[in-house]
This record gives sequence, structure tokens and C-alpha cells, in this order.
Amino acid sequence: MMFDQAAKLRTIASSIKETETSLKEPYIVTVTSGKGGVGKSTLSLNLSIALAALGKKVLLVDGDSNLANLDVLLGMSPPVRLSNVLRGEKSIKEAMFPVWRGLKIIPGSSGDIRFPLFDTEVQLKLFEELKLLYDFDFVFLDTGAGLNSEVVTSALNTDATLVITTPEPTAIMDAYAVIKTVCLEANGNLNLNLIVNSAWSPIEADETGKKLQTVVKHFLKTQIHYLGFVPYDRNVHQAVIEQQPVLLRFPKSVSAQYIHKIAQLLVRQVNVFLKERVI
Repeated sequence: MMFDQAAKLRTIASSIKETETSLKEPYIVTVTSGKGGVGKSTLSLNLSIALAALGKKVLLVDGDSNLANLDVLLGMSPPVRLSNVLRGEKSIKEAMFPVWRGLKIIPGSSGDIRFPLFDTEVQLKLFEELKLLYDFDFVFLDTGAGLNSEVVTSALNTDATLVITTPEPTAIMDAYAVIKTVCLEANGNLNLNLIVNSAWSPIEADETGKKLQTVVKHFLKTQIHYLGFVPYDRNVHQAVIEQQPVLLRFPKSVSAQYIHKIAQLLVRQVNVFLKERVI
């Protein structure tokens, strides 16, 4: 009898273990830019929609400590925000809001004088909670513009860092400053990716991408993967004014087409990573 009970317990324990190991953590991406005004949040939002269109479950978190704008881009006035989660007032799932099929966001705060100190300890606790969101394939953390400890901590504790720049020299220099800082902190052990936004031509975009790749490889002894570019498109500006994602407001626009291509490339890259992580 005792033998039968022990056998049953082992069977139950084995099934629980199999269930636990079958759960995979979401692929968490830090999205940063260095310079503000390069379209980082707009691209984060639309890239998330493109991934959702591919059947992926995506969570987009507005990680700007106190100048968040994802809710503005969507014309939302959410009653629960990231600050409520950090203060322990709401759970992380209570702060999620559906945007489109397969896509939810956690809006940030803007001008909240009670925003919790977003220090390393608070960030690490947030990352641990995000890793437990097994229902999602991707989690994007849209950081605030500029180089600060929040961006560095985020880059060091997520699966990948996605750097957004435009072909403007100031944007390129600021992007390199961010890359350099996080690389030095991580001793070069980072999964770095680059998107050139609002480019006037493929030649201009590719030159920008190659320039950053060359400099990063030469001076930092590491690689940054060029995921592609998004061409300048007036429809993006119009969509922002109308507080709608360009992929939904102008689904056939040139910018939407290129964002879909980047999403497909990112999925292929991540599939390899996830297989290695499971193994």
C-alpha cells in the first residue's frame, strides 16, 4: 500500500516537474535610443502590433520613470499605471490593458510626484515579475530617452537590447554612447540590436547601420545586429496626431510594411534563442 502511494506521489511530482519545465519565460527586450525624438515609443508600439499580427502574445511596458506617453499615443486614460504596481497597490496583471488582439500594455506615469524611486532594487523586482508572465511570448520595456542608470540596469537584466536611432549625427552619437556604456558594464556580453528609424532612403539607413556596426565592433569588440530600417513616412506623424498606431490607421503605408518585415526577422532571431534556452 505504502509502495503504491509512493509510486503515485512520484508520478504526480514528475507531472508537476514536466509542467514547470514546459513553461517558458517571455523574451524580454529593452528598447532604448539615447536621443529623444527618434520615434522610439511609436516604433515600440507598432512593432508590438506587428508581432501580435504574427500570432505572438506581447506585453508592452512603458518604463519611462515619469514622462510616459504610450497611453497618449493610444488616446487612453487608464486608471491603473506602472506606478501603482511599483507601490504595491495593484498587481502587474491588474495594470495590463488590451490594445489589440494579442497585445496588452502597462502604461507609465507622467508628472506623478508619488512615482516610486525607480532604483535598481525596484527594477530587478519588476524584471522577476515579468519573467513569470508565461502567457506572453514577448515583453517590451520602452525606456525613457537618455542615458541613465535605469536604462543600463534594464539592458543588463533583459534578454536583448533594441537601440533605435535616426540617421542624424546627434542621434547616432547618442545611440553609440548608450551602447558603449551598457557594453562596458556587461563586459560586451549583450544581445544588441539596431533599427534605423525615419530614414530618407535605404542607402542612408544602411550607411547608418554599417557605421554603428563598424564602430561597435572596432572599439567595443562586440556585435550589434542590424534588424533593418523604417523609412520616413508622413503617415506616422498623422497617426500620432490621431492617437492611433500607424499599423492600424494606415496598414498599407510604407512604414507599416517595413515594420512588419522587422517583426518577421525578430521572430526568426528569437526562435533560435528560445530553443537554446529551453535546451
